[in-house]
Amino acid sequence: MSQRNAGWARLVAVIVLACLALPASAEGPRPFEAVYKLSAKGFTIGEGRVTLAVDGDGYAYRRTVEPRGLVALFRDDRMEESSAGRLVDGRPRPARYHFLHDKKGEEDDREERMRFDAGVATGRYKDKRYRLELPAPQTQDRLSQELLLMAAAAAGERSLDVPVVERGKLKTYRFRFDGKATVKVPAGTFETLRMRVDRRESDRRTRLWLAPALGYIPVKITHQEPGDDFTVVSRLKSIQR
Repeated sequence: MSQRNAGWARLVAVIVLACLALPASAEGPRPFEAVYKLSAKGFTIGEGRVTLAVDGDGYAYRRTVEPRGLVALFRDDRMEESSAGRLVDGRPRPARYHFLHDKKGEEDDREERMRFDAGVATGRYKDKRYRLELPAPQTQDRLSQELLLMAAAAAGERSLDVPVVERGKLKTYRFRFDGKATVKVPAGTFETLRMRVDRRESDRRTRLWLAPALGYIPVKITHQEPGDDFTVVSRLKSIQR
C-alpha cells in the first residue's frame, strides 16, 4: 500500500470513531439523523452522516463517510457501516453488522459481515472467516457500542468497559470520565462531559465531549493514531430528530 493510501486508511479508521451520535434517554434511544464535519491540521477532510431508526424494540443504526475538501480531489472513497438488533432496557443487543470501505476500483477494498447468535459471533473480514465465543450478552459490534455508551452516560454511568468484536477479534473499549468543558461546534455551544477511551490493544488516543442537553450526543471528538503528528477532529454540524 502506498504512503498516501495508508494515510487515507488511517483517516477512515478515525472517521469511523468520529461519527458517534445518539440522543439517549432513560427509555432508550430516539430516532435521529446527525452530520459531522471532520478536519485535520485546520483542513476539512470528510463528512459523516449517522442515522438511527427505532421500531418497537428493534433498532437499525447506519453511518456513511465521504471525503471533503482537498482530500476529495485525490480520493473518491466511501465508507458504509450498519448495525441492527434489539433494544433491551434501552441498550443494544446487536444481531447483524456490516462494514464496507469502497475504494472505488482499487483492489484492497475492506469489508466485514458479522452475525450474533446464542453467545457466538460468526463473520468474515477481508475474506477470512471467524467464530468467537462471546464473554457476555452485552458484547457489541464496532457501531452498536456507540449506542451503549450514550445509554450508559444518560443513566449516570461515568466508567464503562465494553467488549467489542472488531475485525474478527475480541477487544475491550474502556470509557472513563475526564472532566467537564464548554465546547463550541458548528451546531452550537454546549456544556459537556469529557470522556477518554483506553484500549489494551492500542496506543490510539481518543477523547469525546458528550452534551447532556442533547441526550449525551458527542459534539466533539479528537483522535490520534500512534506515530501520527496530527489529530483528527470531529465536530457536530447538525442534528434532526
